[in-house]
Amino acid sequence: MRERALERLGTQVTEPGSEGHLRCTGIGLMILFSIVSFVAWQLTGWGGRNAGMAIGYLLFNLISTLPALALWRLVARVPLAGNERRAWSLLALGMTLNAAADWVWAWYELVAQASPFPSVADVAYLLSYPPIVAGLLLMPGVSPQGSGRAELWLDALMVVVGGFMVLWYVVLYPVATAENASLLAWVLSVAYPVADVLVLFGAAVALVRLPDARRTSAHILLGAGFIAFLVADTGSSRMWLSGAYNPVSWPGIAYVLCYLLVVAAACVRERVERMPPDVVPRPGTRGWRWRLGISSAASLLGVGFLLLAGLRQGSPSLAGMHFGVAALLTLVLLRQGLIIRENAALLARAVALAQALRRSERRYRALVQNVSDVVVILDPDGTIRYVSPAAERVLGYPPDELKSTAVFPLVHSDDLPLVRRELASILEQPGVVKRVELRARHRDGSWHYLEAAVSNLLTDPDVGGVVAVIRDVCERKALEAQLRHQAFHDPLTGLPNRALFMYRVDLAFAEAERTGRTAALLFIDLDDFKSVNDTFGHEVGDLLLVEIGQRLAATLRDGDMAARLGGDEFAVLFDEVEDYADAVAAAHRVLSALSKPVHVAGRDFTVTPSIGLAVHNPGISPQEMLRRADHAMYHAKARGRGCLEIYTAGLNEVGLEQAVQV
Repeated sequence: MRERALERLGTQVTEPGSEGHLRCTGIGLMILFSIVSFVAWQLTGWGGRNAGMAIGYLLFNLISTLPALALWRLVARVPLAGNERRAWSLLALGMTLNAAADWVWAWYELVAQASPFPSVADVAYLLSYPPIVAGLLLMPGVSPQGSGRAELWLDALMVVVGGFMVLWYVVLYPVATAENASLLAWVLSVAYPVADVLVLFGAAVALVRLPDARRTSAHILLGAGFIAFLVADTGSSRMWLSGAYNPVSWPGIAYVLCYLLVVAAACVRERVERMPPDVVPRPGTRGWRWRLGISSAASLLGVGFLLLAGLRQGSPSLAGMHFGVAALLTLVLLRQGLIIRENAALLARAVALAQALRRSERRYRALVQNVSDVVVILDPDGTIRYVSPAAERVLGYPPDELKSTAVFPLVHSDDLPLVRRELASILEQPGVVKRVELRARHRDGSWHYLEAAVSNLLTDPDVGGVVAVIRDVCERKALEAQLRHQAFHDPLTGLPNRALFMYRVDLAFAEAERTGRTAALLFIDLDDFKSVNDTFGHEVGDLLLVEIGQRLAATLRDGDMAARLGGDEFAVLFDEVEDYADAVAAAHRVLSALSKPVHVAGRDFTVTPSIGLAVHNPGISPQEMLRRADHAMYHAKARGRGCLEIYTAGLNEVGLEQAVQV
């Protein structure tokens, strides 16, 4: 991925054309030539003192001018925003003043043949520090909150304190205690290391506040460049104090390294801005390690100089104390590193657990959102606190429309007492799961059968409510109704069968005995049906039975029931007849309706019924009443068929045997 990003970056940079590519190549070669020439001059001192000094200053000043040019180019060509634009502009201003000071100092050395102190060059040098410090502090970066912000500033201060210890030992203390110096010279001499401390603070802040991945590399190069600048400043100041300053010395190489790193930072920032967002590497998770490394290195540097100072004092006891303090601080840093490492491991485990928890939450959310069951959390008073998205699929209501509303208005009025009673019972039994069937109003106004598994989780701190898992059971209810219908109805005619008929007769007779009303039974047998069935086939016979059943049902009043007992036998219950005469009149209506011709299969059939009527008498069982109606029906057949016979006590068994024989 990183190689692809770099490859694409290189492609974008060279796309504008060969002219821009050649220009960049020429500038790079010029920089490389200047650096190599300056380093060679530093190491060899070729050209003699005068010519060498001129060449050296020329090369050095050309190199010191490059950061200002690169920074101004960045500000002009890259669409920076806010504090970042101000930061790079201030850095460009500071490096411009620094380069101007270098050119002024070269004029003093080469033309004026003097090294005044203080001078105009010192003014330019000192004026370059404030914009550099301000630019480093304005660089955008992470902005942690709470303790994270305190840790960040502590890391920066540790770097500053460590650097200050070095500057104090190497420069500040010797300058502060110097004799035979004018006040202005003393102030300027102290101002340089103090300004260096401020630059160190700015560089430390820029390094510990690493921003997003697009700008991290530029920040690191920039911070490293100004740390190299401090090293060069410290080295040259020390050489001035000791009187051993030589233009051909290592601080010059450190300055060149600083300028090179600043130029690299500007170039990297400009190139990264041109990269497509999809090839910019994502930010890593090692920011705390980076800050720890910087702060630890600064602390160890300060400890090292403390030990060096102790050894140079000459007093063994004082040196031993310094060594002990240095060793103790080193051990503290090592211990801190181990603690941070353990904390990092704990943090990694916590992150892993958090990720697992998020995955579990996403899995649970996906299940809740996609499962067909509705999950509802109720307060004890029946207020809906949470409802899953499945509510819209089951009842048509969006979840937000149901939240904070009462559940009871959705329940059918006939089921509401049951629901209230079960909810009160569940509130008294934590942990118990109860199943409740109810009807709830759909948004379209229809009623849906629901089954709810309800449990009391009020004591669970993660739930704190009554949980109901609800499913739509309309299809199940319809299937159950269909099965019940099939179990108690004749599949051919759709009329109730013997089982349902006898159940209704039981209820009707019990009600008749309780209220004194009259009930009656008809037993019907179709005459000559067997000959029709045998002659024209079972299909025609079935059509005939269906038509007879429909005609029979159409003849009855509300509350009466017709049933097919089997074959060509039917029965009728007159549930609410006023008296004996009313029962006989109703039976004659049935006889008249069934005696009319039936048109099926393209022809007319006349199938007369033989009907037996039995009127309920108190104390007589339904089975006995049906037997009496059957008895009367056989007497009707014996009389010539197509007629009605009313059961009376005179229809004895002898008469029944004669009727059967006929």
